[in-house]
Parts: sequence; C-alpha cells; structure tokens
Amino acid sequence: MVTPHLERLAEELADDGWRSLPYYEHDPAYLRVWHPDLDCFGLSVGVLPFLATAAGEAVWWYVLLPHVRLAPCDDVPGAVGQIALLLGPWAMAARSQEAAR
Repeated sequence: MVTPHLERLAEELADDGWRSLPYYEHDPAYLRVWHPDLDCFGLSVGVLPFLATAAGEAVWWYVLLPHVRLAPCDDVPGAVGQIALLLGPWAMAARSQEAAR
C-alpha cells in the first residue's frame, strides 16, 4: 500500500526538479528528498494512515518523518508543494552561495 504512494510522489518530485531515493526496506518505508543544490540536506518523507473519517476509516497521508502531516496521499501536488516550501529556501541559499563564489 505504501510503495505506490511513494513512487507517485517520487515521479512528481522529479518532474519538479527534486531528487529522491527510496528506502522501502525500512519500517516505515520512506523517500529521502533533496534539491540538486543541497546534496547534504533533505527530508525523509513517509506514508502513514490517520483516522480521519466519521466512519473511523484510515486516510493515508504523506508525512515528514516521524509524524508531521504534509498532505493526503490523494493530493500528490500538495505534498510536493509542502516539500518545496520546506526545502526551497535552503536550495535558494545554496544557489546564492555558489553564485557568490
């Protein structure tokens, strides 16, 4: 259940210029996500269920590990946007430092 969600996220991240590396053998499985300008800094993004419906059904969410919710798994662009919001300033700073050299 988790792997397809992470694969979809990895594809969309790549389309937006981000890099990711899957760690499916870990529990929970996750993607390490970083910007090409930030090889030494990134985020670990996993998928976890949260009870969120009136019927008590689980809704799968992308989470910044250990448990910070980014977006529901049916909102991949929303998750990518949250990742960009968190890592974007770091990537811009790295590019500025490189340009100043």
